[in-house]
Amino acid sequence: MNLINEISWRRLCLTFLCKKTTSEMKSHPVSVFQAIIKAVSSRTPAFSSLKNDDLPVFHIKDKKHSFKMNPLASIRVDFFFFKQNREEITRWGQNLVEYLSNPAYNETVEILTAGEVEERNYAILAKELENLPCEGELCLEFLSPLPFNREKGKTRVCISKDRFITLFEKRFSLLFGGEITYECGEDDFSVLPYYWNYTEIKHSSRSQQGNTQYINGTIGKLYIKGTWKNFIPFLVLGAEIHTGIKLANSQGYYRVLPGAVSYFEGSFPDVKEIISVTHDVMENCDHASGWLSGNEMYPFDEKAFAEKLVEEIKNDRYEPSPNTAFMIRRENKKDRVVEQMNFKDLIVSRYLVKTIYKVFDNIFEEESIGSRKGIVRERAVEMVKTAIAEGYEYIIESDIEDFFPSVDLEQLHRLLDFYLPAQATVIRSLLKKITGNGYILNGKFHERMKGLALGNPLSSCLANLYLDSFDGDIKSMAVRVIRYEDDVMIFCKNREETDI
Repeated sequence: MNLINEISWRRLCLTFLCKKTTSEMKSHPVSVFQAIIKAVSSRTPAFSSLKNDDLPVFHIKDKKHSFKMNPLASIRVDFFFFKQNREEITRWGQNLVEYLSNPAYNETVEILTAGEVEERNYAILAKELENLPCEGELCLEFLSPLPFNREKGKTRVCISKDRFITLFEKRFSLLFGGEITYECGEDDFSVLPYYWNYTEIKHSSRSQQGNTQYINGTIGKLYIKGTWKNFIPFLVLGAEIHTGIKLANSQGYYRVLPGAVSYFEGSFPDVKEIISVTHDVMENCDHASGWLSGNEMYPFDEKAFAEKLVEEIKNDRYEPSPNTAFMIRRENKKDRVVEQMNFKDLIVSRYLVKTIYKVFDNIFEEESIGSRKGIVRERAVEMVKTAIAEGYEYIIESDIEDFFPSVDLEQLHRLLDFYLPAQATVIRSLLKKITGNGYILNGKFHERMKGLALGNPLSSCLANLYLDSFDGDIKSMAVRVIRYEDDVMIFCKNREETDI
């Protein structure tokens, strides 16, 4: 059942003065405050016998896990209590003040101000976070690591919608001692965890000398798209008391960013990055330098070129030129159109790959091994050996006929609209222009109605995006699959399964 409207808790806010720099500290700041909580709780009767999961939860207000403590800087720390009454919490706060008044314990921080114990409930939170949208797109920015078990076949940042919801249900049920469940009703939303990163904070254990303690999980931006009216209370509550089942060290702390938030804003387009990509193209592609000098300016000024390109991209004035196409005869005696981009468009395409690759690579299934950094042929060999060892003795080997020329661009663009944040208008527009660019074959211009250009460095990455749902559908049939772009191997345990 949903008890969110009935629950309450208490908050104690204090402001601390930092006395040491982060580099001088042996522990991460969140571990420092966790140690303070343990020490103070052991000195307070109502808390002294509690297990770690029953101790106060805290966060350093609006500070990311990577923030640096500097001498004379002040920080606000909020402590939350779920099972103690006002008198017990007041005594705990008094003991905290006494503890940090002792010179032996206040070398790192000291208290500047201490507030009164506050009553908190969902109605108060909802008023503080009023006007949150319940449809469209919402961004949660995780300031401290959110730990969860890695899903098989996925990268460490991927979390399913069901597991994401479960993290809220389990945390709230644990904190408040009653079953709190989400009833979806007419909600229909997707969770996009591809924009955050996995991190590990490690430090030497104080209680167990020689051991290393880890605070690990995902941090950064997570997007929600769709409609989530009934999930709003969970998001609002989590913004104060976090999500995830690990309660110590401020884990799972996030803030809700209302409205559309861009992941790429401020870093795309970038002059230095374009110059870097331009260097790569000039070093690895014959005639690039001469083409750029003759078609852009002479002598070629890479900084001026990059600055002009940035302005064109920002103002949506960049327009790719038609590719130059030619026919090649394949082994099956069928002709294939291969396209050559001019060097300016090649630079833009490589820059796009460099920008989106990390995010898009988080989307792909583990079984997709083509054109992905860090995945080598030995990985495919190991996957084949593992499948055979697990009893998958029958193999279907095939390719998707004429895949690249047949890609439905409208469907691809819908995928881009879904996976890219709503505010990523500049990068979305550029991707659609590049993928929809036409070509000249035998002196005749051809408008691109479908297909990805063979010869565009973006094509392999976008092909993996386009086929990601195909990989998932094949895996759901209880078979093993390995895909290298449009070449597919499917492993089955018996001949009957090969009829899929």
